[in-house]
Amino acid sequence: MYVALCFFAMSASAQNSVSNPFNSLGDAVDITTAGTYYFNIGGTTFSTYIDANGYILIANDIKNGSGALTQGTSLSLTSDGIFNTTVLALMTTSHIGQIRISSSDGIQMDATSTNDTLLSRISKNRSLMIGGSDQPYSLDWVGTGANYLIMVSPNTCNNSIPKLNELVIHSACTGGMHWIPRDNSLSYSANASAVASGTAYRIWVRAKSSLSIISQPNTAQQNLCINGSAASLSVTPTGQSSYTYQWYSNTTNSNSNGTLINGATSSSYTPPTGSTGMMYYYAIVTGVSGGTVKSNVSGAVVVS
Repeated sequence: MYVALCFFAMSASAQNSVSNPFNSLGDAVDITTAGTYYFNIGGTTFSTYIDANGYILIANDIKNGSGALTQGTSLSLTSDGIFNTTVLALMTTSHIGQIRISSSDGIQMDATSTNDTLLSRISKNRSLMIGGSDQPYSLDWVGTGANYLIMVSPNTCNNSIPKLNELVIHSACTGGMHWIPRDNSLSYSANASAVASGTAYRIWVRAKSSLSIISQPNTAQQNLCINGSAASLSVTPTGQSSYTYQWYSNTTNSNSNGTLINGATSSSYTPPTGSTGMMYYYAIVTGVSGGTVKSNVSGAVVVS
């Protein structure tokens, strides 16, 4: 099973190109091969680096005194930049579930948060934290360097609400992180020296799984003689690179509280006709990256 899952993940990355881009942020969830990937979401095209854990780079700031981050549609690990407002507008809380701040040295910072308020600021091109009333939202950071992102108490060191490319995080007047590109200020703690020239700080997001079923079991009733040939039922999921399936039968027209059918673990299932009666069927699909989705119930299969 492990080998099969790796095969699908590698295939997804190998197939991505300018002419064959990802069509949703969720397509990045299963990426296990780091590199540059291409997107076309509703006509908005962009490219960026995705790491081996499916994190999508949305900003890269190399300590070089270049001021506010340049907004654009193509990002890499080797140059300053942040997505423009059109691309950032795609990063809504409906599509992303985690934000990550990291440093290129892998030592100073690698922290994540799932706080919806912080996540919502990305799509609005708004600074993540500016002190003051942001203190409650800072408490959800976990990981390396999270203590520099957490505000112990509210403060008033910055009252403005600048754009994300101008000010990323100003978590405290003293002791907290200062990441203010417009001022060429980048230090993981106000009590520490500025980060070394050439060290990069990065913003990443991880997409939510977009697991769904785009083709449902046929809802037409099948009227069959005993031992007749039933038409197969099938489901087609989307949003992840591979899936597992489990079919259920039910004596009522419902996709809840059915009976698990042993061995019915493929994307299609042919109902048996060896005994009389009426039965309904549905499937539960599980994505390789987690999450499950339940199909609609099929039409009645009547055997007489």
